Amino acid sequence: MSDDQSIEDTPTGYWAAFGYQNHILLNRFVPRDDGKLTALCGVLTPPAEVSEKDDRPVCAWCAEQVQTGQVRVELPPDTA
Repeated sequence: MSDDQSIEDTPTGYWAAFGYQNHILLNRFVPRDDGKLTALCGVLTPPAEVSEKDDRPVCAWCAEQVQTGQVRVELPPDTA
């Protein structure tokens, strides 16, 4: 996060499991024509394949974005 960026301007997302890893899905995203969801790192998945964060490894790129403050982690939309 840059020094002049307020916390309210930081995108928010949540950890979700799909494929072989846990990824960050943004709370605000642009819908794709094919209906797939796009993880912060760019990985695509059909919504039906998304589950809560589990014991799969975390995506290194998504984790770095969280650790550097580029995105804030919140609860998934249905649990918030």
